[in-house]
Amino acid sequence: MKLLRAGIGAVLGITMVTLLAWAGLYLFGALILHGQGSLFDTNPSAANLFFAGWFVSMAAAAALGGCLGYLSSGDEAKPQRGKE
Repeated sequence: MKLLRAGIGAVLGITMVTLLAWAGLYLFGALILHGQGSLFDTNPSAANLFFAGWFVSMAAAAALGGCLGYLSSGDEAKPQRGKE
């Protein structure tokens, strides 16, 4: 059960980082560039920086989500009935 929770935590971490990264890129294009062209067209090295940052943040979020999922597994010692 701990491994399943760690896996779910990692997947949720990756999903949240992906949504934030791509929403930020979309908002940059809409609010700063006003739909005129693409950031990747105007600055080709920006694509490399974006994808590298996205990959690093996905790896960090997967590790953090996996650790938090593993640690919050709820497998604490439960009191036994009849033994006090």
